[in-house]
Amino acid sequence: MVLSNEARGMVERCIDSMLLTIPPLVQYFRRDSNQKDLQYKEPDDVVFGYIWGAISAGILPMLLPFSFQENTPVEETFEEVRRMLEVRSAEIRDNIANTA
Repeated sequence: MVLSNEARGMVERCIDSMLLTIPPLVQYFRRDSNQKDLQYKEPDDVVFGYIWGAISAGILPMLLPFSFQENTPVEETFEEVRRMLEVRSAEIRDNIANTA
């Protein structure tokens, strides 16, 4: 485990916060007009990718001080965040699928 418990908690809270953004994102990306204008086929996959990217982009800069403090390569920090996201991926997808 590369990340401290504090850093892992930050990642989990970031994921939890992003789960709250799923309903408006789903509504936006499921609109036919947006799908046509933005040229994508699967709205739910776009939302999933958006959530994944937002978490990665949002949390990694906050974790860099932890990496430097622990003398951990940034790649290892990213890999741990990626693994945490993979563990929660089913939950993210379920939230997307269950949004009306």
